[in-house]
Amino acid sequence: MLAGLATKVSRIALVASFFLLPAMNGTVGTVAEAQEGPVAVEVTVDASGGEIVTIGIVVRNRTSSDVDPLRTAGSIPPNATVLGSWTGTTNEHPGKLEGQEISWFNSKIPADAIQGPFYYKVSMPRGSAGVFRAQAFWQNPSRGTGISPEVVVTIPPVAVPGAAVQRDPNQADFDIPGGRFYTQTNGRGSAADAGFAVVNGGLDAQGNEIRMYDGYLALGGPSRLGYPISRRYKEGANDAYTYQAFQNGALQWDPASKSARLTNLMDDMHGAQLDPLLERLGYARWEPDSSGGDFARARSERLSWLDDPNYADFKEAYFNSGADPTTFFGLPGGRPKTMGWIRVLRLQRAVFATYNNGPVVMASIGEDAVKVGYLAGDLLRLQSTSETDVAAWMLRHPGMTITASSPVTLKYREDWIATAPNCSATILRGDLRDIGGNPVNGELVKTWNDWGNEVLLVVGMDRGAGSWERFIGEGVRGGVWHVQIVHPTTGAALSPISTVRFTDQCSPTSVQEISLHYKANY
Repeated sequence: MLAGLATKVSRIALVASFFLLPAMNGTVGTVAEAQEGPVAVEVTVDASGGEIVTIGIVVRNRTSSDVDPLRTAGSIPPNATVLGSWTGTTNEHPGKLEGQEISWFNSKIPADAIQGPFYYKVSMPRGSAGVFRAQAFWQNPSRGTGISPEVVVTIPPVAVPGAAVQRDPNQADFDIPGGRFYTQTNGRGSAADAGFAVVNGGLDAQGNEIRMYDGYLALGGPSRLGYPISRRYKEGANDAYTYQAFQNGALQWDPASKSARLTNLMDDMHGAQLDPLLERLGYARWEPDSSGGDFARARSERLSWLDDPNYADFKEAYFNSGADPTTFFGLPGGRPKTMGWIRVLRLQRAVFATYNNGPVVMASIGEDAVKVGYLAGDLLRLQSTSETDVAAWMLRHPGMTITASSPVTLKYREDWIATAPNCSATILRGDLRDIGGNPVNGELVKTWNDWGNEVLLVVGMDRGAGSWERFIGEGVRGGVWHVQIVHPTTGAALSPISTVRFTDQCSPTSVQEISLHYKANY
């Protein structure tokens, strides 16, 4: 971590207020790199007004690696009914933050008790690394739920200084810590200390190590993808993916699958309206199909374009590549074409070509993406070997990166709710709509009760477009359940927490089916 950390507290403050009625307010007040550990989170909740409330802090670490016990300290109101692990003014939680949520709550604060402000401090031990999230929330029976913006703190692994890279100046590529350094595309020759590193290192949005070098080798390495032509890059400040371009394509690190894959570079350039420039370089234009948006029909039709006997060599190269062709190359983006002495097959993630009826090769679409201006800027700036130690070149900041969600409005809100009796089963379901009322698929719905039982549901997977459902169990099952829309890759909150209650008896007015309907705010 930062030099001198043991003797100095280096703070990066981020203040975000609740959007609440008067007399109800709270903040995630400070996120800091503290003396006792790399992360310190302070949460302040002011529960004035003498009403019954619930206040809490949620700290999440979604890394797969274990860390030391979480330490907490804070003032607890007298006579409060306490839930969770609080046993006094200070407490060491015995559990581990290992891909899970740890929550602390003070519940049912009596009206005659001190109503705040209350302070909660959380710190992680030295040496911890990963993506940590902190969020405070407020529940009040008469005023609903308030929720603070989620604070996301990404702690990179501590870079371990290594010995200077020793190499033969006549060697074009060579090992470095975590991967390999390539000089083939520097335009200066192998003796120059310039090129691009492909390494395992750095953290993705879920705290996993970005193993780009392993992915590069698994997908064929230089013989199939060519040599690197860029540094790592992102396509936006909030992009969960990490990319690196090579001569014959671009790799995308996916936090959800913890793997690297070829990105749809040809589709991306089509979307950027670059087909006219690509055509000047000998590429066929993208072609629409007649599927009307039906993926199964699109897949069948596009694969049928390979059946032209005049291009049997393309079909053989596609299906005999040694990998799942639709995963590796993507689907055809157009019919095979002959343009003079060049024959080409445009795919989503690659382009096949023959020149003067020679063998099938992969065209250099990465290099051509530079020529047409799709890849540009600092990502093309050459690296030196001094920038490669444990991927420090990717993490240019000395310690941590902090981002936060909007301080005003979360993406979705609870629009309306419906209930019904059902003596045979207890069911929690709902749907998700955009601001225009159209179904939204792919977001995650997190459902849980006061004893845990957390389940994540993918919207639109099983119940039709924009819908989700959790089967609680057969028969009448009373109890309180909580629901929240969360981001499918980062786990960040996209809606306030909704709390619902099933009744424990069967009658015409009982509740065993609850439908929650969410709508986008923007």
